[in-house]
Amino acid sequence: RIEKDPLDGQAQLALLHDAESKGDLERTREVYERFLSVFPDAAEQWISYCNLELAHNLFDRVEALFGRCCRTSTSVDLWRFYLDYIRRVNPIDPANIEAAKAARSVIGAAFDFAITHVGHDRRAGEIWTEYLAFLREAPTKGTWEEQQKMDQLRKAYQRAIQAPINNVESIWQEYNAFENNLGKLTAKKFIAEHSPAYMTARKTLRELRAQHDHLYSPVLPHRPDWSSSEHVAGLERWKAYLEYEEKNPLEIEDPAQLYQRVAFAYRKAIANLRFFPEIWSYRYLAASASLRAGRNEEAHKQLQEGLKANPSSLLLAFTLADLEEGKPDLPACYAIYDSLLAHLTAKIASLEADVEAEIAAAVADREEQQRAQLKAQAEAGGVGEEDETVEMREKRAQELEEVRNEIKERKTPEIEVIKRAVANVWIAEMRFARRSDGLRQARQVFLKAKKTPNLAWQVVEASATMEMYWNSEPKVATNVFELGLKMFGSEPDYILRYLDFLLLQNNANNARALFERSVAVIEPVKAKPIWDRMAQYEFQYGDHLAAQKMAQRYADTYPEIGATVLFAQRHQHAGLEDSYSLDLGPSFVRQIKRGRQSRSPSPTPRQKRELSAEAHGEANGDAKRQRRASASPGPSGPGANWRGPPEQHRPAAAPQAAPALNRPQPYMLDPQGRDVAILPDAVVFFLSLLPSAQAFNGPHLNPASIMDIIGTTLLP
Repeated sequence: RIEKDPLDGQAQLALLHDAESKGDLERTREVYERFLSVFPDAAEQWISYCNLELAHNLFDRVEALFGRCCRTSTSVDLWRFYLDYIRRVNPIDPANIEAAKAARSVIGAAFDFAITHVGHDRRAGEIWTEYLAFLREAPTKGTWEEQQKMDQLRKAYQRAIQAPINNVESIWQEYNAFENNLGKLTAKKFIAEHSPAYMTARKTLRELRAQHDHLYSPVLPHRPDWSSSEHVAGLERWKAYLEYEEKNPLEIEDPAQLYQRVAFAYRKAIANLRFFPEIWSYRYLAASASLRAGRNEEAHKQLQEGLKANPSSLLLAFTLADLEEGKPDLPACYAIYDSLLAHLTAKIASLEADVEAEIAAAVADREEQQRAQLKAQAEAGGVGEEDETVEMREKRAQELEEVRNEIKERKTPEIEVIKRAVANVWIAEMRFARRSDGLRQARQVFLKAKKTPNLAWQVVEASATMEMYWNSEPKVATNVFELGLKMFGSEPDYILRYLDFLLLQNNANNARALFERSVAVIEPVKAKPIWDRMAQYEFQYGDHLAAQKMAQRYADTYPEIGATVLFAQRHQHAGLEDSYSLDLGPSFVRQIKRGRQSRSPSPTPRQKRELSAEAHGEANGDAKRQRRASASPGPSGPGANWRGPPEQHRPAAAPQAAPALNRPQPYMLDPQGRDVAILPDAVVFFLSLLPSAQAFNGPHLNPASIMDIIGTTLLP
C-alpha cells in the first residue's frame, strides 16, 4: 500500500508499529526516516523517534534529530519534550556551584529559544509558567545579582502578558503581585504601561479560542477529498484563521515580530493541510511579505517546499515559475514546467496501468464465473462449453465487454482531468517562452508538445491564436489550425474554434469549406454547435439564396426544431429576442433564447493590430509582421457619418492565386456591415515602419472631419 501511495497514513503508522515491535534498531530508523520524509511535521512521530534513540542512550543522535525538527515545528508538545531533554542532560546540582551555574545558563537559553519559536502560541502557557518558575528559583548572592534576577523576571512577565496564551490572566495576576512586592510606586507605573497590551492579548485569546476550537486537525495530513464536507469546511476555517492573523489583531508594531507571528500561523496550517495546494497559495502571501522584507531566498524556499509536497500542483508550479521569471532565471522556469509535465504524465501512465490491471482482474473473475456456470450446467445435464451456440458465446463476450466499459467509464473522468492539466501546462510554458524567450522558443515548446501522446486540441488552438494575435501572421495561424485538423478533425470544440477563427478573419470561403468537411464526419447531435455557428453567419452576412439553402439544410438535419423557431432565428439579433413576444408570446421568446445559448456573438471584422517598438524588439529577430489588415471602424464625433468611398469608387479585388486556406479576402465588413477594402501590402509595410500611436504627443485631429473637408472643398 505504501509503495502505491506514500500518503496512506494508516499504512505508514502500521508499518512504524510493526518495525518498533520487532526491535530491529536500523530497520526502525529506516522506517522513521521514510515516514518523516513524507510527513515532516508529524510531531508525535518525531518524539517517538527521539525516545527510540534515548532508549539506547544515543544522545548525539537525539540532538541531531532536534536540530532537524524543532526550528520548523509549531508543536508545543515537541518543544516541551525538547525542554525536558535539556533539563535531563543538564541537571542542576546545588552542591556544585559552577556546574549548576553552567547548567542554568544552558537551560535558560533553551527556554528563550523555545519561547522565541512557540511562545506566542495559545497552548504555550505551561512553557511560560515553567520558565517563570525557573527564573524565580535562581539563587543569588548580593543585591546586584538579586536586582538582575528581578529585571529578568520583569522582562519575562512583560513578554508573557502580551501573548494570547491560555493562562494569560493568571500570569497577569502574578505580575501584579510581583510588581507590588517590589514597590507600590513603580508597580503602578509598570502596570499602567502594560495594561493595554494585556487587554489586547486577552481579547485576542477569546477570539482565538473561538477559531482554534473548530480548526481541522487530522492525525496525519492527507490529500483533499472534495466530496467531503469536513475537508472543505476545514480548509475554509483555516483560511479564515490565516486572514485573521494577517489583520494583526494583537496590533504588533514591530514588522519583524508581526512577520514571525503570521509565518507561524501559516506553518501551523501547512502542518495540518500539507497536501492541500490552496493552503500553500495562502502561504505564498507570507512569501510575498518576505519578498517585501527582502527575504527573497526564504520566499523561494517556501514555494519549493510546497511544490515538493505537491509535485503535481499547477497552482504552486505556476507561482514558483512566476517568481523565477521575475528574477529572471529562465532555465529554472523551464525546469519547473518540465518537472510538472513529467509528474502529470507519470500520473496518467499510472492511472491507465491501474485501469488495465483492474480490467484484467475483473475479466478474469467474470470468465471464471462463466466457466463455473457452464460446468454446473453440464453436470446437471444441460448445455456445456462444447455445446454452446454462437449466440451464447456472443452473449458471454458481450458481458465481458460490458465489464471493460464499466471500468473505463468510471476511471476515464479522472484521467481526462489530468490530461487537461497537461494541456494547461504546455500552454502556460508556451506563453512564458513567448514572453521571456521570444516567439522561436515558443514554437519549439509547441513542437515538443505535438510529439507527446496526450496532446489536446487546446494546445494547438493556443499556438495558432498566438501566431495570429501576437505575431500578426494569419497564414501561419491557419497552417497551425490545419495541422490540428489532421488530429482533431472529429472534435466538435476544435472545429468550432477553427471556424470562429476563419469567420473573424472574414474568410468565408474557407469557413464554408471547413463546415462541409466537418459535418460530413461528425454526427449531427455533436455537430449542432457547428451548424448553429455557420447558420448564424449565413443568416446575418450571407446573401438571400445562401440563407435559404442553409435554413433548408438545417431543417432537414434537425427536424425537431419547429419551422417558426428556425424562421425567427433567421431574423433576430442578439439582445432583441423579446420583440417576438408581440406576436408569439413570452414562452416562444424563452425558446429562442435557449437556442442562442450555444452560439457566440456575431463575427466581428478583423482589426488592425499595432505593435509598439517594444513589441518589435521583443521578437528578437523572429518573423516580421507584414500583414496587418485594417477594418477602419467608423469614427465618432464630427464627421462620424463618413463611411469610406462610395461603392462605385472602391478598388476591385486583386486576383487570388494563393491556396484557398491562405488566400486573403478582398473585402471585410465594418461594424455597420459595409465593405471596406484591405490595405495593399506596400501600405501595410509603410505603416509597420511608423512609431506606435502611443508615442504621439501632439494635437489630435479627427481624420473623418479632415477627409470630409477635403472631399467637399472646391479647388480653383
